[in-house]
Amino acid sequence: MLVKRQFSLNQKLKNSNIEKKIILNISLICIAGLIIRFYYTPFGIPVSFDGFTGYFLYTLDISILGHLPNYTLSQSGWSEFLSLFFMNFHSENLIDYTDMQRTISVILSGITVIPIYFICKKFFNNYYSLIGATIFAFEPRIILNSTLGVAEPLYILAISLGILLFLNLNKKIIYLSFGFFAWATIIRPEGQFWFVAFSVIYFLRFRKNRKDLILFLVCLGIFLLVLSPIVMHRIECCQNDAIIGRILVELSNYSNNPIQTIDNTTTVSYGPNFFNGIKLFGWALIPIFIIFIPIGLITILKQLKYPKYVLFLVPTILAIPIIYSVSIAPDTRYVYPLFPIFCVISLFGINWIGRNFKNEKLFVGLIFVGIIISSSVFLDFKKLDYEYDDEAFSIAKDIIVNIEGVNKGSLVEEYIKQAEIANRWPILSTNGELRDSFEIKRLSIKEYTSLENFIISGKEKGLTHLLIDENHNVPDYFMDVFYNEEKYSYLKNVYDSKDFSYQYHVKLFAINYDEIEKSGLDSKE
Repeated sequence: MLVKRQFSLNQKLKNSNIEKKIILNISLICIAGLIIRFYYTPFGIPVSFDGFTGYFLYTLDISILGHLPNYTLSQSGWSEFLSLFFMNFHSENLIDYTDMQRTISVILSGITVIPIYFICKKFFNNYYSLIGATIFAFEPRIILNSTLGVAEPLYILAISLGILLFLNLNKKIIYLSFGFFAWATIIRPEGQFWFVAFSVIYFLRFRKNRKDLILFLVCLGIFLLVLSPIVMHRIECCQNDAIIGRILVELSNYSNNPIQTIDNTTTVSYGPNFFNGIKLFGWALIPIFIIFIPIGLITILKQLKYPKYVLFLVPTILAIPIIYSVSIAPDTRYVYPLFPIFCVISLFGINWIGRNFKNEKLFVGLIFVGIIISSSVFLDFKKLDYEYDDEAFSIAKDIIVNIEGVNKGSLVEEYIKQAEIANRWPILSTNGELRDSFEIKRLSIKEYTSLENFIISGKEKGLTHLLIDENHNVPDYFMDVFYNEEKYSYLKNVYDSKDFSYQYHVKLFAINYDEIEKSGLDSKE
């Protein structure tokens, strides 16, 4: 009896030491993931694109009003979550808020390695599960995405928690997983496809038990219960749930109906290009997943039973809407929510390769090193130079006091809205419509075949200045103005960044419409 007690005590002590070691290893991976994310985060520069015009402004409206504004985003969950921090933070500097936005995004991405480890643990031992967590911690695309202050980190965390709970043996916990899929749907409407995918898997998992099939109503009830408050608000203020409604709108918008350009000479189709979608889907797997996923899928398909078929069915069901989204908007970030599952699939590939190694610890160590090296090489290749972004924001703040409308196509133009908000900061009151409060017009240049055509057409839209930098992706006639400004008598150079010792070279030209009228250029168009 004494021997048995001693054995039991030793076993408990051993298990305790193992658990402590696991916690330590996960913590180290999490910390390393956070460090590398913070290293690549461009603090001091306001978020741009969706991070600002969508999420930041909506978050600011919520935090100032103290409630949801009278408009909504189809992916409002990130802003609603972020507003909890904005409401309890006070600063006289706009940048402090955008830095907070980036910081929270980075932290959410970093801690996602924890549920991913436990998802991997459903299939593999501790060593391999740590590899799965490491893959996510050092996945370069995830790292760069986490620095942008956008919705994906929170969305991926919600998805990961939903997957983890669904794989549980306790049915009550399985029901709760659908609450996280609902939360993911609030964050991004694509979350509804995760609900569909795991509903299919639920019926496959419990197909032999009629009672459990009926109890799916509990899963559905939890999903709808979590969704209902935000859906009711969206319908009340916008007559659209921005979930199913958004999908229907996008399908309508991108139905391959040609759109006539301003000069009626060409047509542009906005329909999906599935070939490009598939290509970008594959591109998103580089550098880490592209090696291990094919081997992993083959291994899984050899014995396709629960829970392995989760790893096959979920990507299969979600591939169509994801490829569709990527084919319309060529951005690999639509693929990132699948990365938690890809981490597990990769482990099957890694495990298959590792069978030829006698020393498991040595093999695991080599994989760790390989992941870090491949990630570092990719990050170095994709590393963005934010020096110009910093200068562009400063230049934008300098010039906005003198302009009413400018052309798109320059880096400075991308920071004009941020500069407007910065000049109005602190914003102490709002009617909930910050998105519509900007005064400076930003006009697209894509559909115009000549400078004169653009300027004359832009007059009625509020165009007052041309903003041109060294970006050679703009039409040639803009670059001609940049390098040969003396040819254009109706344009006056009123700002040159080189005069203020900026590295980033941009020029601002005031348009003299009276001169254009005198020269007769307007009548020629």
